[in-house]
Amino acid sequence: MTITKPGWQERVCRVDGIDARGCLFHVASGAENFRVTQYGGEREFTQQMTEAVAPGETFFDIGACIGFVAIHAARRGAKVYAFEPDPQFRSRLVQNVSLNELHDVHVLGWAISDADGTATPFTDGQHGLSPTLAPSTGRGSIETPLRSIDSAIATGELSMPHVVKLDIEGAEVRALRGMRQTLAHDDRPRQLFLEVHPPFIQQFGDDPAEVEAILSGAGYKLIDRRGRYEQLHEIWEAA
Repeated sequence: MTITKPGWQERVCRVDGIDARGCLFHVASGAENFRVTQYGGEREFTQQMTEAVAPGETFFDIGACIGFVAIHAARRGAKVYAFEPDPQFRSRLVQNVSLNELHDVHVLGWAISDADGTATPFTDGQHGLSPTLAPSTGRGSIETPLRSIDSAIATGELSMPHVVKLDIEGAEVRALRGMRQTLAHDDRPRQLFLEVHPPFIQQFGDDPAEVEAILSGAGYKLIDRRGRYEQLHEIWEAA
């Protein structure tokens, strides 16, 4: 589904609500306008996760989309790894990073899961809904590298994060399975911000309850959970 309308022309939009200096974003459709000017309908959650990271810390934005969260985290002085497998979203992400003259945002075109290989996300492109690995009808598909966080940290491609955002349209359980070593590490992430999609998780044949089982088993405690449509916004903190 493409969320756009005739007459949209690309413009640069300034957002001042989270960073007092303001952040700049390209906007060329109704979808991008919603993600930027309306915070994707998630202003409070976005503010919570960006305020959680301190200058000099490492932030993982897994499912970075056009970079709204990644850019605000980088503006706070964080080193950011932004994971976005969709090439159109990733292109816009790179443009937005450049627009804000940020130099410590590392953009990676990986889909995150519990194994290394290749994946086929389903997507509408940057003017539509977010891509997903869950089986979808009526959407285009792309091929992308598939990686686990544990594997990439073990090879030195990534450094250990202090704060993690995970919003990957149903692949949350598989991503967390691929982070078990990271979550058990002495220098494990201090906080995780999850957008959990139970219906999509079930399309993978996984159980949404496994999100809590993995994190509780790793010694994390749930400090906030709120419903949003068929999604859950969750904040987990290392105990």
